[in-house]
Amino acid sequence: MNQYCSLCQNHPTIAAYIKWAARRVKLDLDLIKDILVEVEKLDVKVPKEISLDGYDPIAVARHIEMLYDDKLIEGIAHSDLSSSIKTVMIKDMSFRGHGFLAAMREDTIWGQIKSVMSPESLAVVSIGQVASLTGDLVLKTARSAIGLE
Repeated sequence: MNQYCSLCQNHPTIAAYIKWAARRVKLDLDLIKDILVEVEKLDVKVPKEISLDGYDPIAVARHIEMLYDDKLIEGIAHSDLSSSIKTVMIKDMSFRGHGFLAAMREDTIWGQIKSVMSPESLAVVSIGQVASLTGDLVLKTARSAIGLE
């Protein structure tokens, strides 16, 4: 007897995600930015999944899960009780997610973040922590620009 529901078995993204199981995915800052850009474009009346060309669907699904867990996107999570897999049907980007994306679009700020976040450091931080660091850098830059620092 198969342990997954028929919806999961017949959905290509979820089926690929099931194969992922315990596979770890390296945090990819460019993928995070691309996901948030796609979420921003959504006109969602009904929560939906997204996919991105040029990226491994499993990596996309895992990064979406991390964005959801760190409250940068809003959605409905679906987990199968027999596995640790979570699929997120996206509804919208949170206020915090919009702020993070805006900071990512600032080339100076984003360049600084990417230059200090090595693959080793990305292995031990969450997307939420990167978002907080980015927000702190935006505030520092703004304070400096208006003469408060």
